[in-house]
Amino acid sequence: MSSDVKKQPPAPDAAANLEEQRDGVTTQTKVGDDGRVNITIQEINELLAQQIEQLQLSRIQEGLAAPPQTAHSLLEASHRPSRIPPPLNVVVQVVGSRGDVQPFVALGLVLKKQYGHRVRLATHGTFKKFVEENGLEFFDIGGDPAELMAFMVKNPGLIPGMKSIKEGDVGKRRRGMAEILQGCWRSCADFDEVNADEETVSAAAPKKQPFVAHAIIANPPSFAHIHCAEKLGIPLHLMFTMPWSPTREFPQPIANIKSSKASGSMTNEMSYTLVDMMTWEGLGDITNNFRTETLGLRMLSQAAATDMLHRLRIPYTYCWSPALIPKPKDWGPHITIAGFYFLSLASNYQPDPTLAEFLAAGPPPVYIGFGSIVVDDPNAMTKLIFDAVKKTGQRALVSKGWGGLGGDDMGKPDNVYMLGNVPHDWLFQHVSCVVHHGGAGTTAAGIALGRPTVIVPFFGDQPFWGAMVARAGAGPMPVPYKELTADRLADAILEALKPETLERARELGERIKEEKGTEVGAASFHAQMDLDRLRCMLAPSRPAVWSVRTKGSNTEDLRLSAFAATVLGNEGLLDVNQLTIYRPCEYPVEFGSISSHVVGPNPMLSTVGSITSRIVHAPINIAKAWAGVVYEPYKGAKSHGWKGFGKGLGRGIGNLLFSPRGLVVGHATFGVRVLYEVIKKKLNGDPTLSYILATRYVEGFEAVGKATEEEKVEVIRKWNEMKPELKMVDTRSSVVSGSSDKGESDSILSKFTSNSSSKSAKLGRRGKKDQNILTQTPSEASSSRHSNPTTSTQGDGNETQASG
Repeated sequence: MSSDVKKQPPAPDAAANLEEQRDGVTTQTKVGDDGRVNITIQEINELLAQQIEQLQLSRIQEGLAAPPQTAHSLLEASHRPSRIPPPLNVVVQVVGSRGDVQPFVALGLVLKKQYGHRVRLATHGTFKKFVEENGLEFFDIGGDPAELMAFMVKNPGLIPGMKSIKEGDVGKRRRGMAEILQGCWRSCADFDEVNADEETVSAAAPKKQPFVAHAIIANPPSFAHIHCAEKLGIPLHLMFTMPWSPTREFPQPIANIKSSKASGSMTNEMSYTLVDMMTWEGLGDITNNFRTETLGLRMLSQAAATDMLHRLRIPYTYCWSPALIPKPKDWGPHITIAGFYFLSLASNYQPDPTLAEFLAAGPPPVYIGFGSIVVDDPNAMTKLIFDAVKKTGQRALVSKGWGGLGGDDMGKPDNVYMLGNVPHDWLFQHVSCVVHHGGAGTTAAGIALGRPTVIVPFFGDQPFWGAMVARAGAGPMPVPYKELTADRLADAILEALKPETLERARELGERIKEEKGTEVGAASFHAQMDLDRLRCMLAPSRPAVWSVRTKGSNTEDLRLSAFAATVLGNEGLLDVNQLTIYRPCEYPVEFGSISSHVVGPNPMLSTVGSITSRIVHAPINIAKAWAGVVYEPYKGAKSHGWKGFGKGLGRGIGNLLFSPRGLVVGHATFGVRVLYEVIKKKLNGDPTLSYILATRYVEGFEAVGKATEEEKVEVIRKWNEMKPELKMVDTRSSVVSGSSDKGESDSILSKFTSNSSSKSAKLGRRGKKDQNILTQTPSEASSSRHSNPTTSTQGDGNETQASG
């Protein structure tokens, strides 16, 4: 475990309670004994209530004015030639149980097979085999999902209750979340991977290609997503099985509205902010520690942190069926309901002979199982289930699950069969109704096969799904776990087996069969991105990774792939010193934060937060990074472009030669590793930056080696056709000439590491000015461009690339 994880601040004592008084609203939130967030709104100013209602109305009108996005329109658009994306490295970050991970495996397969992306699923080590056997790349972010589930039974959304604080559970879980934050960051670009395989590359066992993410997909509980995206300047898309976007149609799923003097719609919307505030109370210090110490970003205020995802209009796709829950009218076009994400596991499944014999021996049984839920007393729960089954007169399949139900000494009735791990999409075809905890995946599987559903919610989104199933008429009202008795469970099962409930469940199942949730989810991911901004301008089928400044206020900077930049460099058409790392997205997380009790897309800020509407350049000056490696590469690049750079690098670190497969010493190919080590050593800086630079450079050489002559000629033809006027750079460098100007060296890295307060004292005056580039708001960036319009400084001979 890293030192960043070990040195977490202690849990706040008051995390279980929160009282807010601001702008005429008085609210109290408290984690109750039943594990939900109890919310009481005691007082509200009448004028404020009218203003909030007007804001809600404006949002609804704005949403109605936008072109409707249907599943059909998304799928149709995704097949147009102009909408086919370049192949991207997509990291999918998921925290949760098997039911949370499985939908993203299904999504990952579509992204990989239909769109050609490289997909890395970053989740807990427990699921490594499951992910890899389905053909996806796995990355371990740490954390134990079994312990996490046990904690969340008592503490929904990781918000600690007083009992957990007193028992000492919170400190352990906070350390676990700190580990997960670090793991999610490493999943985007893990510099440790350069040392993962020291052996010589062979045809039988090729090295895994280094991974630097072009885009992030995440479920909200992974928490690190927005901070990683802000750091790297790449697109972020959130996907989830329960609503995380404020709406006035229903409350936040883990909120329990005790009483309110506000209108129902206003209370519903406020519940999202209040839950976010409670979560920040418990994890805000850990998150800010992660931002400042690991990412080098500014700390976030509570006001900014609790509304930034909604204010910035981060795209959301919800993976439930619109037949079950239609899209609320106050959700804008950046929010999509795709349908359930199903992963077919039944095709090759062969049941145990004893299970097949039990199913054939009588009428369809009732299924009862609680998945990955860990109950306090498995034996007591098992006895309760057996008693309820006896009262109904039904046969039953009881899943042992993670809770360890059905001990050998429990005296199992003859009409009950104890299940191990069986795919739901096969099993539920053979049952009369399903009884479970209300996990989104299990709910989807049951409803999709037309089975009535009884939900016994424990925590999180489970009460929400119980209420939604009941509202749709596909099952009775949910029976909370803490209120469960044999009689109540038996009554709920008999209610589910009534003819009208069976018929309504069958109708819903027929509608859901027509949906293509996973395909729509993948199409939504692409629809929310400005794909043209992600393409290389000279080789549109490849992703842009470099940016080149051009002259003129109305000209667009060039976006280049690693391949195109290397081709141009080899032909002497582009100076390596003119490249900056390309950032397609910027996130002004502290910009224009509105009052935290009025949550949602603010019409007054609708264009400010759009991640696809503009590009704010926050470059890392590759010229200084390369020049700081060794003297020889810089000298070679000055004379002969990138060919000379490669030769110079070879002279500088021991006669290394570039091949299409990387760096070669003798007969051993080291790829990114050698270049990474040299860059990191000479820059004295962030290993992640060094890894990204080394990866992009070697990617270019590998791509050129694999490309046809026609592809190279096409890049040069388009370059000559565009005739770009490039901004000139001053390539003199005190680092190269032997000076050890510490302030200058740090200013190079500060453009990547941003302004961590802990690092500010190390920077010279130049460095302090440069370090703000990544975290500037649009207005600040504009101001600094006007105050420093040139691309070089006077006096010391060192250029500073403008933030653009």
